Order: sequence, then structure tokens, then C-alpha cells
Amino acid sequence: MNSNKRPVVQFSLRERLQHNWVRHQWADWLFALLVVGGWLALGRAGWLAWALTEVPHDARRTAYQILATVAATMGGFTLTSISILVNLLRAPMTTVDKLLPSDDKRRVGTAFVSALPILFALFVAAIVGLTTDANLDSGYWWLQAIIVAAAVAAVASLARVVWILRRLLTLSTD
Repeated sequence: MNSNKRPVVQFSLRERLQHNWVRHQWADWLFALLVVGGWLALGRAGWLAWALTEVPHDARRTAYQILATVAATMGGFTLTSISILVNLLRAPMTTVDKLLPSDDKRRVGTAFVSALPILFALFVAAIVGLTTDANLDSGYWWLQAIIVAAAVAAVASLARVVWILRRLLTLSTD
């Protein structure tokens, strides 16, 4: 932006952070790495459990099954949300058309579609954990950290999808 051109609307810090969060999907993985890195650092210091090594293997097996099921279910939810999004954006001269330029429509679609690989990564990691880690007493800490990182990234990605969908539905009903 040129220094002599002023923005039309001044966004608050909260709104700027929300817009950056929607535009930068890599932030999900960064957040997940920070959470898991902090957890492992606190575990190394002895303040928290080291990964999931102290969790009984039957409880880990159940957690992995639940994570795989939730990841697959949320993948279906995301695909359904994409269908709703396509219907909202394809309807001619809707409120959404008036408010969103075509570049923003593309960004919204990208944000929705980018949730699918993260959910797939969580699904695969949970299945790998179920078949390898759940049968051992303490398991592999690195695999557990990967699964937790994928779960945190998936939650952040789904939060973005739900936030965008809620905003679009609110705009389309006004």
C-alpha cells in the first residue's frame, strides 16, 4: 500500500488477526507445533507427562480409534460445508456476491479445501498409532507427538471452516 493512500476501513487488531488466520492455513501447523513443542518441553522438565507414554495402552487404543473416527466424520462435514459454500457463492446477486470480491471467494474455498489434507493426516496418523503404538506399554513418544500435533492442527483448521461458514451464513441471511 502506498503511503499516500489511506485504507477505506480501519480494522481492529482482532479483525486483522481473524483475517490473517483465515488467509494463512499454515498457521494451524505452526500452532500445533508450538503446543506440542511446549508440551514436550514441559514433559522433559518433569512438569507434565512425557507425550502419552504414561497412558495405558488400552486407553491410547481407544483415543486413537476416536481420533480416526472424528477425523473421518469431520472430513464429511467439511465436504458438506463445501457443498453449502458452492450453493451460497453460485447463487446470482446474493448478499455474499455484493460483499465478497472474486479473490476472496477463492480464498474462502481454499480455506475450506485446505482442511481436508489436515483431517486426512490426522486419520492416517491415528490409524498408524492404532496399529503400532497402541499395542505397546509405553509406546513411541514421537508417534504420539505427531498424532497430537495433527489433532491440534485439525481442530484449528475445523475452527476456521466453522468460523467462515458461520460468517457466510450470517451474511447470506441478512
